[in-house]
Amino acid sequence: MTPEVWEAEFERDSRVVLLPRRRAYVVHLLLAGFLTFTNGSRTLAAIRDGRDWGLWEYANVILFAVFGSSLIVVVSTLVRRKPVVTIDRRGIAKGDQNVTWNQVGLVEFKMGGAVVLTTDDKPLRIDGKHTDNASGLAYWLQSLVERYKIK
Repeated sequence: MTPEVWEAEFERDSRVVLLPRRRAYVVHLLLAGFLTFTNGSRTLAAIRDGRDWGLWEYANVILFAVFGSSLIVVVSTLVRRKPVVTIDRRGIAKGDQNVTWNQVGLVEFKMGGAVVLTTDDKPLRIDGKHTDNASGLAYWLQSLVERYKIK
């Protein structure tokens, strides 16, 4: 999407909602699924064979739990599509973090496709999982800061 598209949606709906892009999670899903399956099958084979357990078998159980947990997180993110970034006339909200336009000090485009809004408190980071045009988003957000910030 481009700043022009976001601006048109902003004028029409008084807000823009950026959902996490599912395409950004495909690699995470495949990797977590593969590693969970691999470690789970090794653990089941060790249980089924009834052999003595060494360090590698215990490590497989721990890795199975870690990779299985990450698989659950990725799948729930894909299904629920959270955290959502909402941009409106009051400011920006991402998850439980709300930033008004008056709190924004600087809008920065970081290499790697992230937009960081520096505030008095904690910076708000919009990463590449929400947009494939981070530089355009940074430019558009800076124009909103200039428009809505009370001087």
